[in-house]
Amino acid sequence: MRHAARLLTAALLGCGAASAVAADQTVAAWHAALRASSAQQALSDRYTAIWSTLDASQKARFGAQERAWLNEGRQQEQQACVAGVGARTELVARTCEADVIERHLGALAAPQRVASSR
Repeated sequence: MRHAARLLTAALLGCGAASAVAADQTVAAWHAALRASSAQQALSDRYTAIWSTLDASQKARFGAQERAWLNEGRQQEQQACVAGVGARTELVARTCEADVIERHLGALAAPQRVASSR
């Protein structure tokens, strides 16, 4: 009977540990989603700041470049990130989303990103 009690205790502890890991991953995924949301807002703010400094031809180029990234490039980068990790979980998806947006935001901060047409 003691052996059965030990097995039951071990099973219950294992379930508890699994639940704790799942809860930790849920919380981590939530934090990653907040990070992605914050990065998206910062990107939007950066777009506004850049847009206000461009002339008409620069706006056309910048707009086309960023639409291409938003419509296709971002998704490709996120898929490559998830594939590189090798696990398709909510945590990985949100972390990759945040990483990709933050990396793009960093690239936009570089002054050579939008060249003058003159």
